[in-house]
Amino acid sequence: MAETSTTTDKPVGTALLVGLSTAVSLGLYASIHQPTGRALSTIGFTSTITMKNWLTTTALLLLLVQGVMSIRAQGTLFTAHPQSTRQNDVHQLIGTVAFALTLPVVFHCVWSLGYQTPTLRVGLHSAAGCAVYGAWAATALMPWHDQERRWIRPTVGAVLAGAFVTTWWSGALWYFTSVSWSI
Repeated sequence: MAETSTTTDKPVGTALLVGLSTAVSLGLYASIHQPTGRALSTIGFTSTITMKNWLTTTALLLLLVQGVMSIRAQGTLFTAHPQSTRQNDVHQLIGTVAFALTLPVVFHCVWSLGYQTPTLRVGLHSAAGCAVYGAWAATALMPWHDQERRWIRPTVGAVLAGAFVTTWWSGALWYFTSVSWSI
């Protein structure tokens, strides 16, 4: 006899489907769109590449704070008590600020550069960048209080973190260690 689905199946499945669709759509658009090759804006930085690297690095630092808060929320770091509503709000605010910091970066990458694969590093950067936004979309839509699948939110968060670190490593860190630390 087949098991019947619970009411939480739909929100989780929908969140994962939207996340996957976001990543694939972003990758397809970046692949099909003819890159302009010009900067949209530097937001006061000396160049587009320095803007992208420093905004992404700042977002990474915020996501590390958010990761510590997530681990703490599970009761496995510093405390055995779950986070309060205020701490959840701070967690969401940090994630929102990190997301907002990356928007000029992704707009430049997709619009000006497109999806590229001339080297393994650049191809990995393009794929991981698409995965970041897919995971972010899934995380944003994921139910907060699903006791049956308490593992799914941290798992999607770990995918987001892994994709973001991969994107940062193959972009900003590569630039900082190979070219310049300039602002």
